[in-house]
Amino acid sequence: MHPLLLSLNLDYPGLEGVRAAYEDGDVSRALDELVTYFRGRPEPDPALLARPDPAAVGAAEEAMQHGFTFYNEPGKLPGPSFDWTYKPGIDWEWTWALNRHQWWPQLASAYLATHDERYTQELDRLIRTWVGGHPPTVDDYSAWRTIEAGIRTYGAWPAILSALKASPSISREAWLYYLRSIQDHAEFLLAHPKGGNWLLMETNGVLTCGLVFPEFRRAAGWVQTAVEIFEREMQGQVHPDGAQLEYSTGYHFVCLRNFEMALDKLERAAAPPARLSAGYRQRLAAMWEYVQYMLRPDGRLPMLNDADNRQVASDLMVAGEKHHRPDFVFAASSGQHGTPPADTSHRFPWERRAVLRSGWDSDALYALLEGAPFGYGHQHEDALTVELFAFGQPLLGAMGRYTYANVPIRRYLISSEGHNVLLVDGQGQSQRALAANLPQTAPRPLEWLAQAETSDPWISTPDMDVAYGRYSGPWTEGLTGITWERWLAFLKPNGERPGLWVIRDQVSGAGRHDLTWLLHFFPGSIAINDATGRITTDYGAGQGNLVVAYAQPEGLAFEAVHGQADPPRGWYSDEYGKLEPAWEVRVKHQVSLPYAGYLALVPFRGDTAPQVAVETIPGGVLVTVNGTGWQVKF
Repeated sequence: MHPLLLSLNLDYPGLEGVRAAYEDGDVSRALDELVTYFRGRPEPDPALLARPDPAAVGAAEEAMQHGFTFYNEPGKLPGPSFDWTYKPGIDWEWTWALNRHQWWPQLASAYLATHDERYTQELDRLIRTWVGGHPPTVDDYSAWRTIEAGIRTYGAWPAILSALKASPSISREAWLYYLRSIQDHAEFLLAHPKGGNWLLMETNGVLTCGLVFPEFRRAAGWVQTAVEIFEREMQGQVHPDGAQLEYSTGYHFVCLRNFEMALDKLERAAAPPARLSAGYRQRLAAMWEYVQYMLRPDGRLPMLNDADNRQVASDLMVAGEKHHRPDFVFAASSGQHGTPPADTSHRFPWERRAVLRSGWDSDALYALLEGAPFGYGHQHEDALTVELFAFGQPLLGAMGRYTYANVPIRRYLISSEGHNVLLVDGQGQSQRALAANLPQTAPRPLEWLAQAETSDPWISTPDMDVAYGRYSGPWTEGLTGITWERWLAFLKPNGERPGLWVIRDQVSGAGRHDLTWLLHFFPGSIAINDATGRITTDYGAGQGNLVVAYAQPEGLAFEAVHGQADPPRGWYSDEYGKLEPAWEVRVKHQVSLPYAGYLALVPFRGDTAPQVAVETIPGGVLVTVNGTGWQVKF
């Protein structure tokens, strides 16, 4: 008996012809009846289907020539046959993207817009060759990573059903391969679960298989199991403050999207065997609230841990309307609509990041102190780095991820040297060392994940915010006995003074040591005055800019690098696969420990930089801007 028939519930309404042929022992006719049924059945979730789109024709034509661009890297499969293992460079992400089939819906949309049978003839061939050549196995590195299996089945595969049903070019063989593979995907994903964001994409695939193909015997069980996993992972992966435990602003969105897609699919289903709880919905709203409070004034999130420079304000706006949260709308619209959030500046008590802002308008001043633990995955060695933004311009911050290939530029961007942190004797953070002696299958070290709300101090008043964090190691090359504490103070602007930030770095230990402050500026120009200890940015006429001023500049040595290849230094990547030079500045000073140092960071708009002086006083500094001084005490 054909295994596809054995996997189906032949008592399902509409499959009467299939059952009759099956009971007659006519397997071929039963399969014919099955294909006829799926060609004509009403789709359980029309929202998932590809729709006619003339704009998809260009991409579809490129795909017909086997040319693709994934992660900003173009490639064309060689030869007439379709090589699903092809990799144009050194990055496997390209091959995995090929096997996610997210370009299949473009062929479907182009067909529905033009009725050009070439597109569905290509889909027919792709289905037959991919399924026929890739039976499920953990040994298939290209096609059967579980993340690819989940992504295919929660998006691309159900989307193409609209074209499969409409086109006479889709063969009986392709339909049977396709349906059998739905069963294979769901069972494979349940048998080989991973963790973190991968598990959510896997489970989204299982859920979609169960909802879109209720004809399978195990479909209700797939849905029930998926709902149980989503409920468990919502509580296990997402802290009460809304932060996902990878602490990546990029993968926060990946997880948020999968949590929300699951809810949406279940709400659209006519009679799902399971529903998600009110607690699930509440924590989903907390994940959106996290986006609200992390949002920069330009509608983007800082690129913390592995992330791209993605615009998310429009997503937050939609979420505000969907979840009836006018505070989301307010943040997403730069204060033009909705009602203000409860906080302006905000500290996440579990994740430990702190955002210090002057307001919600597009010209607001914004700063972030990175206090998050190392995280479950996609980590950078970036504890206590800072991000600054003012007058519509990012000033100082994280420089991105570029690639997942293990190349020098990747190692640089995820190391301490790629962040606005402090090096001691040239050594940076080495939090990965905490897992050095653990088996590969062991859970992450407890230190990598928040176990409770932080007790670190946090002050936020109408006049000033102060955030705090500390790092005590491990350090690279076995450096020990050093603790670094950082305070970030934000003196808020009012009618009498500009807004400004002050950083206090305190290093505890013993002996003489070389300290190096790292500063990473976004693409633009800078000027350094070694004598006065001042760095001034030039991001262009009329843009927001920054003066960095060190207290007690005597003894400081400044070194600036821009786009250095070997070793990599001074690079910026706002999107996977893209890279451009940006200024990295190292400020070096030899000191005796314990030591406390201060720097002021004064934003300004336009081409004329203010005159800034910084003088230490008991407990803090006096910052003078254009002749007027303000005290900042810690």
